[in-house]
Amino acid sequence: MAKTISTPTSVSAGITIASADNPVTITGTGTIVAGTSAVSALYGPGGAYNWTIANNGLITGTGTGTGTGTGAAGIQLGSYVFGSVNPVNAGTVTNQGTIGGARSASLSPVQAP
Repeated sequence: MAKTISTPTSVSAGITIASADNPVTITGTGTIVAGTSAVSALYGPGGAYNWTIANNGLITGTGTGTGTGTGAAGIQLGSYVFGSVNPVNAGTVTNQGTIGGARSASLSPVQAP
């Protein structure tokens, strides 16, 4: 089942997507604005996932990215925290909108086939 975000969404800790949400679409009227406690506005966990995200709206992280040391990402696929890597299998982000944050998009190293 796909996930579509078509309304303004303000969340304090960002949105974590699950495999059932893939693919994810943010429409032209959709926004995700993550608050100050967020590491990312939209987060796709690492593992055997092939994430597909189409953004036509606004995705932005305003947080300090606690634990990352670099500030919040708009989109983060996979993770790299304190030397522990959990990459995604593959990821595609199509952006016709705006992705913002201290790190607009973050993709952990992709797993080797």
